[in-house]
Amino acid sequence: MTALPSRTDAVGETDRRGLHKVVKFTNPGAVEQMKAWLEKNCEGEWSIGIPDMESAARWGNYRIKFERKSDLSRLSQMLAVYWPQWMN
Repeated sequence: MTALPSRTDAVGETDRRGLHKVVKFTNPGAVEQMKAWLEKNCEGEWSIGIPDMESAARWGNYRIKFERKSDLSRLSQMLAVYWPQWMN
């Protein structure tokens, strides 16, 4: 069961852009690793904006959308420490 986000942690209902993190696309395996990390470490909802791997390879990066600011912060901190080359 997922706890409801606090008011300071949730994206406002009128915020259409939401909370996003841009991540460099390196290969399909890295995307799968990212999905596994998100499933294990995020408390709120999230989605990865990749229609297919060919598109992601052409674009060179992809966006991850978050429901909670704390999940976005957690990912940003992890990437800064472990995968700085993924940061844009």
